[in-house]
Amino acid sequence: MNIDAKDTAALARALYDAMPDNDLLPIDRDKDCASIDTLDKALVDAGDPLFKFAVREIIEGAATGDGQLDLDRASELLERAIDDLQRLRDAVKEFNEG
Repeated sequence: MNIDAKDTAALARALYDAMPDNDLLPIDRDKDCASIDTLDKALVDAGDPLFKFAVREIIEGAATGDGQLDLDRASELLERAIDDLQRLRDAVKEFNEG
């Protein structure tokens, strides 16, 4: 499913709402989630690199080039990132046990 990149307020709010401990982020849900781009700008100084990464991955990786965001592609990119994080976690565990 594609959505217009200018009409991403619901997506920005859904991402914000899904983020654990979002109440600790210096973000105003109503103002800063007006679009995915405003959320991205608000995250510059938010102090949560994982959330910043996820939002950037969606913006940069799922852009179709015609002003749309491909949400299926966004999901695929996040799944790949999750797999990568699990590999890193496993490497830390193995190092710690070894």
